[in-house]
Amino acid sequence: MDALISQPDLMAWSGIKQKAALVKWMVQNRIPFYYGRNGEVVTTYAAINQPLIGTEPQQPKKQTLKFL
Repeated sequence: MDALISQPDLMAWSGIKQKAALVKWMVQNRIPFYYGRNGEVVTTYAAINQPLIGTEPQQPKKQTLKFL
């Protein structure tokens, strides 16, 4: 199971002080999150890393062979 990151930790890490601004920033950066029982934003390390590394491995673009 992936460790949860709480709203205070997210705010400290991102430097954002308001919950609405944090949510906007997470949406803009495609970081999935949910609201915990107390209404605070919660996510995981995997969710933060996912937009950085993508969900599928990067493959080189296939080029067609041209024969002379």
